[in-house]
Amino acid sequence: MKNHSLYLISAIFLASLLPTFAGEEGSSDKTDSDKTKFELSITRNLVRLEEGKLARVPQESLTSKDYYAIYYSAHWCPPCRKFTPKLVDFYNEAIGHHDNIEVIFVSSDQSEKKMEEYMEKTGMRWLALDYDKKDKKSSEKLNSFVGRGIPHLVVLDKNGKILSDSIVDGEYRGPYAVLEEFIELLH
Repeated sequence: MKNHSLYLISAIFLASLLPTFAGEEGSSDKTDSDKTKFELSITRNLVRLEEGKLARVPQESLTSKDYYAIYYSAHWCPPCRKFTPKLVDFYNEAIGHHDNIEVIFVSSDQSEKKMEEYMEKTGMRWLALDYDKKDKKSSEKLNSFVGRGIPHLVVLDKNGKILSDSIVDGEYRGPYAVLEEFIELLH
């Protein structure tokens, strides 16, 4: 019986070292176990524009962030086309100073091609919900924050707590106020 206990303790100890050894082979220091339940729910089914084409982003390649801005928009929406460059400028500036944020785009475009063109034309370098997955149950959490219209921006912490939203008390105030509050939060 003592030998079995010793083997069990040794196996548990060795298993606890496996993540350390796996990390030495070039994988990210952070794992899915570092992510909150909310982060795991919003970081599946994501893509990113790479060389003009949408490329799938493996969930396990993404690290945990303190803040997420979810941006609902479309190329056919004039107010969206007016606001998007401001969000792009913010992101390009902020990402150089804050590695604890991420923007996720949820498109209301009429096709994946239109979404891709919109992202490329406006310079969206951030993550986006895969167009083919936007109506799937697995993307339900990302879709749960959108209001009655676009553009819509919502900022959340890594636990899913809404910190700022384009809609307050049922009234649409738009994404500009949310962006200002996000900037203040980071400074």
